[in-house]
Amino acid sequence: MSRRIPTPPTPIALLLCMRTEFADGAWTVHQIFAGLTLEKYPALVPEIHIFMSVVRGEADREQINFTLTAPNGDIVAAGGMMMNFDTGDIAESGQLLQNLIFRTTGTYSLRLFTGKTILLERAIEMR
Repeated sequence: MSRRIPTPPTPIALLLCMRTEFADGAWTVHQIFAGLTLEKYPALVPEIHIFMSVVRGEADREQINFTLTAPNGDIVAAGGMMMNFDTGDIAESGQLLQNLIFRTTGTYSLRLFTGKTILLERAIEMR
């Protein structure tokens, strides 16, 4: 007997930015960045936004999670959202992260996953 392997969603975009807005049925993303230069460490960053876009996998609804991880493996931020594909094959979401503490310079990792399946990982350079 053959078993079917569930198809996870396929990521289209995973962006870090200074602001996201949803209006008139569309997302707007402001000031996309791949890293930040901060004056001193540890540093408190009042807010960062994440924008993500994924193509439907097998399910009509899918729990998508993210982690922002420091170079030493510590979790700086984590969260998730239910992505609904009931209006089409692409779902998008913006997430606000507040009061993030970056303890050191280096390469941080923003990871998007569902269950135990990593969908996409992005490096963020903190200088």
